[in-house]
Amino acid sequence: CSCHDPIKAAQRYDEDSRKAGQRIGPLGPVGLQVLRLFVSLALMDNGRVEPSLNYIMSKVRRSKCAVVEALARLRDHGFIDWRRRYVPTGNEGAGPQVKQTSNAYRIIVETAQKVLSWFAEAAPLPEDFEQAQHEREAQNSAWQAPNDLVNKRESVERAEIPPNIYSKREDKADGLLNRLLSRPIAGQADGRRR
Repeated sequence: CSCHDPIKAAQRYDEDSRKAGQRIGPLGPVGLQVLRLFVSLALMDNGRVEPSLNYIMSKVRRSKCAVVEALARLRDHGFIDWRRRYVPTGNEGAGPQVKQTSNAYRIIVETAQKVLSWFAEAAPLPEDFEQAQHEREAQNSAWQAPNDLVNKRESVERAEIPPNIYSKREDKADGLLNRLLSRPIAGQADGRRR
């Protein structure tokens, strides 16, 4: 399912980008948890991902500092992006006219596709498939060899037959037929029957 591509890509990216001697990769376990949460929210709400920071903290069971750092790492590595949103306060005159509400997050699927394409390799063919393929090729070449000999033999025989042999026979047959038709039938000296 393509909806799980961001998760697979992030896990693969996190594992393969981990530096030697380090226990965690650049996204970290909290970053992967947050991304899983975002994918499940997107699936449940037709692609909308608008959780508050408190909601994210409660679902992944991490501190505010850990969640904020995880969001920043996901954004820095191109897996998510967000837009700050504001709502009117209703204050007339003095005071702030708007206040910040939950961010609108976007999962960047193109990053996931790019990461997965880095690691995509052609799967090796099973040994029995390769063996069957070699047997088919050998059988085809075995069938083709006698056919090639037959085709060569027929072409040699055709080349040895003079091209006008049939026309000479036809000429002889036409001449014989013309002679037979021009002779009077026995008992018809004058062409009338008696």
